[in-house]
Amino acid sequence: MSYQIAILATDFIKPQIEACLSKLHLDCDYRIYSYRPFELDIAQVYRTIPEEVDGVLTCSTLFAQVLQSAFPHERRVILPFDIDDAALFRLYVKLLDAGQLKDLSRIHSDFLEGFQVDLHTFLTMEHDIPLSDTMRMDPSRCSVEALQQLEQEQYQKLLQIWNTNQVDFIITRFSELVPTLRGKGVPIFYPYPNLDSIKRACSQLLHDIELQKMQENLPSAIHINIWTSEPGNVTKAAFEQRCAALQKALGQLIGDALDHVVQRQHFGFEILTSRKTVVQYTENFTQCHISAFLAQHLDFKTYIGYGIGQDIYQARLNAIHAVREADITGRSHLINEKEELIGPLGEEHVLAVPILPKVPHRAVTRTGLSSLTISKVLTILNDMPNRRITAQELAMKLSVTRRGANYFLKAMTNTGILRVVSERRTSTRGRPEQVYEQVQEELP
Repeated sequence: MSYQIAILATDFIKPQIEACLSKLHLDCDYRIYSYRPFELDIAQVYRTIPEEVDGVLTCSTLFAQVLQSAFPHERRVILPFDIDDAALFRLYVKLLDAGQLKDLSRIHSDFLEGFQVDLHTFLTMEHDIPLSDTMRMDPSRCSVEALQQLEQEQYQKLLQIWNTNQVDFIITRFSELVPTLRGKGVPIFYPYPNLDSIKRACSQLLHDIELQKMQENLPSAIHINIWTSEPGNVTKAAFEQRCAALQKALGQLIGDALDHVVQRQHFGFEILTSRKTVVQYTENFTQCHISAFLAQHLDFKTYIGYGIGQDIYQARLNAIHAVREADITGRSHLINEKEELIGPLGEEHVLAVPILPKVPHRAVTRTGLSSLTISKVLTILNDMPNRRITAQELAMKLSVTRRGANYFLKAMTNTGILRVVSERRTSTRGRPEQVYEQVQEELP
């Protein structure tokens, strides 16, 4: 099967990429999309890439980071190819052979900003600075706006360095700035990735696309059950009427889609489909669009569980367990092929909880709690800033009473899974709260 890939590159590096690709004879269709800073932002360029494209290769780690941040629910694979130590050495040798390198201290390399090391030390002495680290943006400020600001700041900085006669040459990681700065008379160079680097990146992209396609086709099941506050008081005729209404609404939702098999279950309906469809219905396991749709078309409540598995048996079993959790909490849940319970879908903080907790089985059985409850507590605890938690904090995270949260913590403390490390007073009245952390021990 021939895939379609898009390559997002700057105008400066585009001819080099075209020359390399013409020699690779890739088993895929590709097209290069140009990014021109100070004209269109990178997200605008990305939106011009057709939906049918399977994967995207960018000529910068920064670009890949920003796109992944700007399009968090993007189904396509996005990978960068970037310059490495070898590319920098090749440029160094090229300039040396041309007789242009006379004093390394007069060369500015923006790769090394923030590492307290000059180019001579980087090239001639042992160090533990991976060049890939210099290509990344702080994840906390990784956005289209931040990239634009960084490019503008870097342009002004490099221009000032040259205009104040601080250097003879500049080596940059921003290929998009080279044409503009050269237009200002700045002798600036960019270490091109070579043929092998681009070949490795293309091979990795095609490999990841293949894996994604296999993953997208994993069997999945969706259980949609009809909620009744008092099942014994609902007549069979009333229940059948609700089933008919639910079936009609599901027909409107699914339409002519071919990858859905809808069948009646005891408490509602089951949909057999693929992982790709579940990802779409849940916005990559964060929302539940089916629930929102049904709420607009039905005058009764439903609860929904999604299951994904390596086979249809595991998918259906996971959907059954997920819909039970939805029945308890009132919000949709999902269990994926890794046996992780994900939910509540649609909440601000969606947890991914291993079905089986990573603690000794004997400790789990002695608590009197379910494995899933223990996994939830441990997942929330380890997501806390200092990996410590109080009963009040756990109650808020689990949407249970403080008494219930305290019961969980006490049971897990009595069996050695947790321990009390301190007390915290949150008010001038009442007892201080106990603070818990997980006991770290090796599994047998």
